[in-house]
Amino acid sequence: MLLKLFSHCLTLSVWTLWCTQTALAQADTDLGKSFSQATSISQLTHDSTLRSSRGRELQVIATSPAHGDINARFLVQGGLHGNEGGASAFVLWLASRYVKGESLLNQLGPAVAIDFMPYANPDGELASTRSNERGVNLNRNFDVLWGVSRENPGSTSFSEVETKAIRSLFAARHYTGAVDVHGYINWIVAPSTPEAITALGFKPDAERIAQYRRWRLAFKQEMSVLPGYQLKTGAGLGDGGAFEDWAFWRQGVLAHCLEIESAERFASSYRPDFNHFASLALRALRESKVDTFKRYEAFVYRMFVQAMKIKQLPAEPATLAGK
Repeated sequence: MLLKLFSHCLTLSVWTLWCTQTALAQADTDLGKSFSQATSISQLTHDSTLRSSRGRELQVIATSPAHGDINARFLVQGGLHGNEGGASAFVLWLASRYVKGESLLNQLGPAVAIDFMPYANPDGELASTRSNERGVNLNRNFDVLWGVSRENPGSTSFSEVETKAIRSLFAARHYTGAVDVHGYINWIVAPSTPEAITALGFKPDAERIAQYRRWRLAFKQEMSVLPGYQLKTGAGLGDGGAFEDWAFWRQGVLAHCLEIESAERFASSYRPDFNHFASLALRALRESKVDTFKRYEAFVYRMFVQAMKIKQLPAEPATLAGK
């Protein structure tokens, strides 16, 4: 009886392993079927170790100008929390529009390249979990204000292969700006203030602080396209080790986190967190279907334009005029 039970369990384990490996292999080929530009962090960095904990590729839809040099490169990242499927869906939608020449982002100019990474936590995406395979919240594992968060930040900063892979991607690609897409609440999360990170032991230089002031002003100028949205920071939310803090304060990349308001593309309302956000504008949005993806696209475009201006990079005159 015990032998039969052992044999049954072994068969079940082998079957489960086969199904899992098949699912992983299938997931790894999906972007390649849809995008000729599909590659991965391991290929872009020439480091085969830069895969997820379970060996999955961190896929990137890597675009480049048809001719000439690159003045600016941007990253649109989603799925750092694997259970936020709407974020990944938005990144894929935006990538599809961009490669077809149909996106606002195409107006950034002929010398601009954009990388799209819809599944930054591929194991979490497969399991539909917020954390990675090892139970670590990857958006708490970067090294600015690491350890402040109440969620599992890992044993050390960059303890996880996925965050190491993102760090290597930044070193290889030299981004001007980046957006990390999450869901589902009406927040924009900017890098934490100089005062907050200084109080917690991080010492930014004067040039980066001046750049931060301009970046913060850019949010206030451009958030009009997202009515009902609130501007937050990781430190203000009690969250250390966040992507946007590391990207800005360590890498000098003009980064932010965009929380999409709903898992559905056509949302009937924006979610107000406090009573004073329940304005007439929000009531009007509740009564009509709003294509939130297009609103988010407009915001990402505007922030990338602002990043180019702050970095004083050349852009097409029509790009700035079209803002």
